[in-house]
Amino acid sequence: MPLPLLALLITACAVGTSEFIISGLLPQVSVDLGVDIPTTGLLVTGYAMGVVIGGPIMTVLTARLSRRTALLALVAIFIAANVLCALSTSFAATLAARIMSAFAHGAFFGIATVVATGLVADGRRASAIALIGAGVMTANILGVPGGTALGQAFGWRTTFWAIAIAGVVAIAAMALWLPAGGGGKPMDLRAEIRALGRLKVLTGLFMLFLHGVGLFGLFTFIAPLLTMVSGFPPAEVPLLLLLFGLGAIVGSLVSGRLADWRLELSIAIVFIAQVLIYLLFAFLAGNAVAMYGLMVLLGIVGMAAAAPIRAFIIEGARDAPSLAATFSSSAFNLGVAVGATTCSVALASGASYAQLPWLGIACSIAGLAIITLTRSTRPVRSVPDTP
Repeated sequence: MPLPLLALLITACAVGTSEFIISGLLPQVSVDLGVDIPTTGLLVTGYAMGVVIGGPIMTVLTARLSRRTALLALVAIFIAANVLCALSTSFAATLAARIMSAFAHGAFFGIATVVATGLVADGRRASAIALIGAGVMTANILGVPGGTALGQAFGWRTTFWAIAIAGVVAIAAMALWLPAGGGGKPMDLRAEIRALGRLKVLTGLFMLFLHGVGLFGLFTFIAPLLTMVSGFPPAEVPLLLLLFGLGAIVGSLVSGRLADWRLELSIAIVFIAQVLIYLLFAFLAGNAVAMYGLMVLLGIVGMAAAAPIRAFIIEGARDAPSLAATFSSSAFNLGVAVGATTCSVALASGASYAQLPWLGIACSIAGLAIITLTRSTRPVRSVPDTP
């Protein structure tokens, strides 16, 4: 692996750990800050909305910087935010620090995606994007469990100190290994805004939104589904989540290779696969043996969509991709929030956990229809008549 890409992977792992770690520490944070768990859950919601809103704002604010400098500045903000989390003594201060971290997160992944694609040949762009996604999945498999265990042993603030140290390692790796000119020139903000209005970019963002709705509508409630429908004891849920994470890494890397071969076809294949896996979830959720394999498959197809769709968006905004790439993070996180909220309302209205995959089926069919329509309406180059 080229060292510049390794630096981006290390940083993606650190930033991804910061996003997801709070879920494992909610009870401790709740007790320490003197608020109830539902209120403490706003640290998750606030972070997601910080990515949605703050990512584009930070991308615009760093527009005059080279992309390498912008990445270094964003990770410096990320480090400072996690230090503030570790030092905070009130819920309001903790929430503010989390939102500060989310602002840096949203812009980092957008700009890092553009930088990664600029470091490789045209035929390897989707694989480079998938590598960034693999860093986030590594955070889920190693960073989150490790950070949770550290927080349980030494207090939740220790975890945020550890994440800040990981950020220092990440910023050092980028400073050493990212080439001075490898990140490209400062953004042309007008060109970036114009690129956002292109049909290919807008359809890509909507597909990524649909993907987030379908996947996290189900995954948000995967633990109660596994225990209440599949019949697993709570002690086995971490193992099943580990299977999901391992599948997610495979799906992310394999889909990158597939997208480098045929970009639009790979998106269609992933949406078809998602429909099939969600159907199996809907009908086999009560079969504990089947769920072992289905969790791996859910991880594969769940993460297989991100890299091809992001590559599709960047291709549509090839001459001005930074803001479009940042909005891809916003679109996905907005989908996460909408999916979780939709399924929460459905459950409160009497739906069963086994019915949640039907939202993913509907979203995947819609995504398949969009990419199929995009392919069918693509202009065909004229071929001159042969004499």
